[in-house]
Amino acid sequence: MESRGGNGRWFRKELPEETSSGFHLFRLRRGRWGEARATARARSAVAAAGLEDRITLRAIRLEELTDTDAFDLAWMPAPFLPRSALEAGIPAVTVSLRPDGWLVLGRYAAPPEALPEALADLRTIRGGGTPLSDDEAIALLEGGGLSNVRAVPSDWPAPIRFVAGQRKA
Repeated sequence: MESRGGNGRWFRKELPEETSSGFHLFRLRRGRWGEARATARARSAVAAAGLEDRITLRAIRLEELTDTDAFDLAWMPAPFLPRSALEAGIPAVTVSLRPDGWLVLGRYAAPPEALPEALADLRTIRGGGTPLSDDEAIALLEGGGLSNVRAVPSDWPAPIRFVAGQRKA
């Protein structure tokens, strides 16, 4: 499951045999194109990639998710999700995971210096998202009912970090 992202090309290349039951678009707020136009654009992109039979698009809020035991992995990009959506959505996404399924929360991260950290926060806020430290992300996932929550070690230069949590079996 994917909440508000754009990874269809990756999905097609890296998981050529997988079905679409796990990838969804959740509209959380009006984007620069408006909800109807953004949904139409997403459907057009899925069709252009030839993935209509593998990717399902839904125009719902995260907290409206009613799937249970449906997904092995959920991706939530905090730089594009407001805090209210994270707080209300993480418990719903947790229930939607199969036992032992994972939720991975991505966040912008910068070198531990005042200016880069402030710029990463500004970039996140401009994107409509929630600036988070590892500790804040861990607390959100644990508060949403996930266990085995931890920051994923990284050695790459990209300014993104991941925090992952697992649904209890």
